[in-house]
Amino acid sequence: MDTQVLTTYIIPVGSLVVALAAVFVGPWVSMRIARKQTVLPLRREWIEDLRRETAGLISEANYFISMRMIEGSDIRDVLECQKRSNLSVAKIRLMVNPDVDSHAKLIKSVLCLSDLLRPERAVNLEEFATAVLNAENAAREVFIQEWAKVKNWRN
Repeated sequence: MDTQVLTTYIIPVGSLVVALAAVFVGPWVSMRIARKQTVLPLRREWIEDLRRETAGLISEANYFISMRMIEGSDIRDVLECQKRSNLSVAKIRLMVNPDVDSHAKLIKSVLCLSDLLRPERAVNLEEFATAVLNAENAAREVFIQEWAKVKNWRN
């Protein structure tokens, strides 16, 4: 009787449970793996793009200030440099989320640096150095947080 109950009821019910688990758990596991494989490369690319834009802005800012310090600099070069800087600022602002504290800090520091890059504004090297350092530190904070998110996704 025990073997008959086992073969009649328990094995079919057990098979049904295993089949249902495979139907529901399998796609869930596949979806999680696919999401990781899709999101991680995109997030890494976003971080690298943000890093390039931030570095480009700081480089343009340094060039801008250098040109302003040279007597007789061509105003067209100064304005072209300011144009490139403004483009970098706009890209950075659109790449980050202002609702995240570290991102908001980056936006604020980038805008402060950008404000110093107006041709009509007097050059103050101390103020400029502080603005560049603040932008670098704010960007570094964003990069550290975002790389930590990438690392946590892997686990």
